[in-house]
Amino acid sequence: MQLILSHRFTLFLCFLLCAASLCSARAGDFRVRLTSQPQTLAWNSATTGSESAIILNVMEGLFESQRDQKLISLLAKKYVWSKDGKTLDIDLRPGVKWADGVPLQAKHFVDSFENLLNPSTNSPNASLLFDLESGKDYFLSKIKNFSQVGVKATSSTHLTLKFHEPRVNFLPALTHWATFPIRKDKPAMTLGPYQITGMNPITLQINPYYYGKKPTIPKVVFQTISDRNLALEAYRKGELEYLLQVEDETQSGVGFAEPLRVVGLLHFNPLRSHTNSAEVRRAIMQNIHTNELVAASPQTRLPAKNLLPMLSQDLMIDQSKKAGKLPDSSLTLGYPNDELSRSVATLIQSSTPKIKIKIEPLSVAAGAAKRYDLILSFFGLDYAEPDQFFSAFFAQGGLDFFDFSNPELVQIIQKARLSSAQEQRLTYYREAADYLQNKLSIVMPLFYRRRAFLLSPKFIHSPGNQGSPQMVKIRTRS
Repeated sequence: MQLILSHRFTLFLCFLLCAASLCSARAGDFRVRLTSQPQTLAWNSATTGSESAIILNVMEGLFESQRDQKLISLLAKKYVWSKDGKTLDIDLRPGVKWADGVPLQAKHFVDSFENLLNPSTNSPNASLLFDLESGKDYFLSKIKNFSQVGVKATSSTHLTLKFHEPRVNFLPALTHWATFPIRKDKPAMTLGPYQITGMNPITLQINPYYYGKKPTIPKVVFQTISDRNLALEAYRKGELEYLLQVEDETQSGVGFAEPLRVVGLLHFNPLRSHTNSAEVRRAIMQNIHTNELVAASPQTRLPAKNLLPMLSQDLMIDQSKKAGKLPDSSLTLGYPNDELSRSVATLIQSSTPKIKIKIEPLSVAAGAAKRYDLILSFFGLDYAEPDQFFSAFFAQGGLDFFDFSNPELVQIIQKARLSSAQEQRLTYYREAADYLQNKLSIVMPLFYRRRAFLLSPKFIHSPGNQGSPQMVKIRTRS
């Protein structure tokens, strides 16, 4: 039996929960602002910050990434790699129960991985597991039997993962919410520090079966307020305790989440007639004034020295590379349909007088990205490993807007994956970044983005967790 968790299923689940438990925020509740309404709470498929903010409070995975990029075990008790780096054995933490008291079992991870890779689910997160034996083939329907994929529950508490090549750097991928376990009999069941008790608005209360330290905040209410001014007004009136995202960084008391993990990117379509030449793409890059984009919001935007903050080494546009003539025709720039992206696209348009740029919201239709000359995107690392970013440029990856493939780039990234030494791995990733920006000239970084937040003075984050969406890491100020 295969489990398909779709957006339609999730909305139906929300309807049932609403009927069972309609609730409203009251004084005494810890009220959190979301900038957009979650479209799904099926963690295999969730992608947005509003969705993950809820999921990370009601679910957990095998590991968690700390601010210093070190991993700690959560649902995993211990793990061991084979000598060839192709097999990972994981023993589960004993005593973990779902919110209905059912014990966690290794097969719940197998069921989750099956759903994540299932072509009918069509999850944008599926590439997380493409390194498993036959994982990508299953997603592409080249094989039909999931038992051929490299994940097995060899006992109720033991999980074995097999890879088609050495992948000793794979553990960070298991911190992503898309790899969290699932119950086939009750797909909406959770096991984190909180459980969902209402959906209008989304309300969380403490899970009595949670194995870890219990939260100090007993009830959390998420309220969707898309308008920034209305959200700030509610916060100033004491009607909200936490704004996970603050668009105006000049507000009194604003804090900044660390580390830097979000980069604004401009992509160049190599398939369009106006941008099919690397020389022309370089000419366009040289006329994008990133300093003006940074200056528009100096506290939340920092100059991008590389495609990823963690690569640190300066990667400037190579002026020695031949640049062609700027196109005479107008270029189309597609941007995600949100306020931030619209403002950045508008500034790119107005600050490049030598290039005619027409901006419009990205169409969500399948394959529609190919009709744009330029695409604006924001990429946020969900875990501290550059491979997540670079793998997204492969086929079916989140940054593969144009069905692009380059054997030399793949070879560089494969070298990084096979390297067990951190600095050597970063050296390869820097080479891959240079290849993308200066040799292929298909993407350039615009700026790094710091996430600003507002937290009521009555509360405080635990050390090292500033801006965390996890309420278990917030406590009442003593």
